Amino acid sequence: MRRWWRTIAPHRFALALVSITVAVLVASGVAVPRVLDTVADARLAAALAPEGDAEAVAAASVVLSADLDDFALGADTVDDVATTLARYPATVDEPLRSALGEAAWILSFPDVTAVAVDGSLLRIRVGTAPEYQGQWSIIEGTAPRPAAFGAPVEIALEQSVAARAGASVGTVWQGPDGSFAVTALIADAEGGPSAQDVFHRAVSSRVSATDDLVTVGAYVDPGSIATLGPQLARAQLVATLPVRAQGLRSGNVDGLEQAANKTSAQGTTLASGYPVTVSTRLSALLDRVRTAQDALVALTALLVAAPLGAAILLCALAVTAAERRRAGERRLVSARGAATGRVMARGAVEASLAATVGGVAGWALAVALTPRSTLPDAVATGLGLVFVVVAGVAALAAMCARQAVRPTRVPSVVRVARDGVVVAVALVSLSLLLGRGVPAAGVDPLLSLSVLLVAVSAGLVLARVLGPLVSPLAGVASRGRSLGVALALSRLARGGGRALQITGVTIAVATATLSLGLAQLTGDGISAAAFRSVGADVRACGDDASLAATSREAASVDGVAAVARVRRLDGIPVTGDGRLRPVTVLSASTVDLHRVAPPVPELGDTDPVPAVMSRSAAELLEGTLAVGGREVSGAAVVDDDVLPSFADSWVLLDDRAAEALAAPVGASCLVITVMPDSPPGLVASRLRDADPGLEVVDVASATAQRLAAPTAATILGLLAGAAALAVLTALALSVITEAAAAPERRRTRAVLSALGAGRVHGVVAVEAVPLATVAAIVGWGVGWVGVVVVAGAGGLADRLGIAAPLSIASVVAPAAASALIVGVIAAASTTTAAIAGRRRRARRDEGEERGT
Repeated sequence: MRRWWRTIAPHRFALALVSITVAVLVASGVAVPRVLDTVADARLAAALAPEGDAEAVAAASVVLSADLDDFALGADTVDDVATTLARYPATVDEPLRSALGEAAWILSFPDVTAVAVDGSLLRIRVGTAPEYQGQWSIIEGTAPRPAAFGAPVEIALEQSVAARAGASVGTVWQGPDGSFAVTALIADAEGGPSAQDVFHRAVSSRVSATDDLVTVGAYVDPGSIATLGPQLARAQLVATLPVRAQGLRSGNVDGLEQAANKTSAQGTTLASGYPVTVSTRLSALLDRVRTAQDALVALTALLVAAPLGAAILLCALAVTAAERRRAGERRLVSARGAATGRVMARGAVEASLAATVGGVAGWALAVALTPRSTLPDAVATGLGLVFVVVAGVAALAAMCARQAVRPTRVPSVVRVARDGVVVAVALVSLSLLLGRGVPAAGVDPLLSLSVLLVAVSAGLVLARVLGPLVSPLAGVASRGRSLGVALALSRLARGGGRALQITGVTIAVATATLSLGLAQLTGDGISAAAFRSVGADVRACGDDASLAATSREAASVDGVAAVARVRRLDGIPVTGDGRLRPVTVLSASTVDLHRVAPPVPELGDTDPVPAVMSRSAAELLEGTLAVGGREVSGAAVVDDDVLPSFADSWVLLDDRAAEALAAPVGASCLVITVMPDSPPGLVASRLRDADPGLEVVDVASATAQRLAAPTAATILGLLAGAAALAVLTALALSVITEAAAAPERRRTRAVLSALGAGRVHGVVAVEAVPLATVAAIVGWGVGWVGVVVVAGAGGLADRLGIAAPLSIASVVAPAAASALIVGVIAAASTTTAAIAGRRRRARRDEGEERGT
């Protein structure tokens, strides 16, 4: 053992480099897929547990619905439905079965027209939701009792519904077949048992120039079904089963989709035999999750392929360097009679030991950094990756050992053909990347390796053409006064081995350009998306009456530049060529709104009425446009998200024109623009303090929330890691290049010293800086190709939600980084050469002292 250690101790630094590079490869190969899996799990969990998005909540659920006639409506209806819902999950395939939450259901009867105390008409939709009614909060009055024939039907209303209908405890509405008595007011429910909005928000529709017909939802006792069933003849059952993310992972997406499609196609039946329709939008939601994850995987492959390729190149170079240092030893062992196979086996074992140490260390580091949910996969794939890398290192070391004892030379024709194939493949990859972009799904190896292939091609081409290009310059420099320049150019003309350095710099600059450009794009895209979601620097929504006072207070807050109040008007019909369209009507002082949202023009109060409409509304409305019976002309069209938080399809009127409609206000929001030097969060905090009941959101908090999301955080982390790995690899390749050139420099220095020449300066700088600059230019161009492909229309940026126009900063920052990388490479090369020279002089002085 001691003898073996003495043979490898002089080469421990080269073997340590092998261990380090193997550790980086294994850690990266284990950690990156696990990070992507973790992000996919988080994205799936966020999709199945959306906050505040009613559409997303509805998509992440399974809905059972049935139209029941009077034969199915009786005293046992509640038990029938409860039994059906309890049995239903058992009919669903895994993993959807385990993910289904507790069902919430409501049975609603057809609308009944009633007469209020003041003689006005209204519609009442009575319904019962047993689970919800068992836990509701009664603010005033007592819960309704079961209905009896000939007696008023007792009902409960949510507070906001009662306020809209002008009802209170004791209010009685007269219907065609009996009366309805309000016995309880309950707290407003955000979600409620199902998508029955009329129970949470009264709906009004304009029936004349000045009159609205209000529809309210009222809860009755479940025992009223037997009484109301024969009277109202039919009812609609809607049951919602949420899909929970607990216990699900991204690997379950395909199984979830198949189970959802199967249960939708099969349907089910009530225990009494009535058919029930099963519907879900889970497939569309999962498809969006899969699309975003595929885009992230494709971007990750494009980012990490070049740095990992450079790390593999560095690992191979470290193995080759270690074996080259031991070439004399291998030849001596062979000369003593050892078979070539034994020499190869010894080289493979020694290299594999170093690689195993590095592989295990990298695997342990990756496992330590891997989330527990992905730990089993990390252990299995990590050990497999360690085996593959160690086997590759051992095979390369064995080939290098054989080359030392049985040297073979590759014909120049083969080398030229090999280089030509690499260059051709790189050109094809680059052209495909420009023409087709990164694939929407899956990883295309050829496109993902485009940066690495171009970098290797640049090194090969420059190494080939360097001699013919530099030879004339070397001849001119040899007749000049600068000996350092002449020596540097002469070495380059002889093929002074800068291909590896060129490749490393090209990869480093390309990766840094891609990383910085995409980081800027990510930041700008997230900021733009946050601004679109808020609609201004600050948005505050609440009761319309209180917002009027808050608007005046907000205008006086320091740092506020402009304030506008936008209101949603309920019950106003919008028609295009006489056909009613589902378009929301908004109103605002367009003079104030134009200051906050410049795309919205200032409108006057003329006849026909001028308006502004969203692009979605413009697609629905054709021909003559009328809002509330008033003709609209010259409607300007703007993007849907100019006025967020209301609807995609909307028409905006000026407040002066909207007054004539006398419509109820359904929702009201303030949109606020702040001064450039004023933080939006401070203004939002003051608004919350002024009115705690407001729902306030600002751009800064929305941006921070999006940056903390799994996709954005992962993209930024991958960008930083890829750039750092590429730059470190380029530095290592440059150091190895200079270390390999040290013996030739020593011989040249000895010849010059014998001739009486002094120390020569500037040799390394002349060799390294021009080639590093050319490589940086190539790398900058390749990196920008990747940025443009990702940021292009319909590219990965759109699918990841980070689309934004490229800014000046995204051009300046990569250029500055490229110059910095060239400077660092030049400094590293010069420093390495200087250290090698000092070590040689120290050894020479030590030998002279021993000789004396």
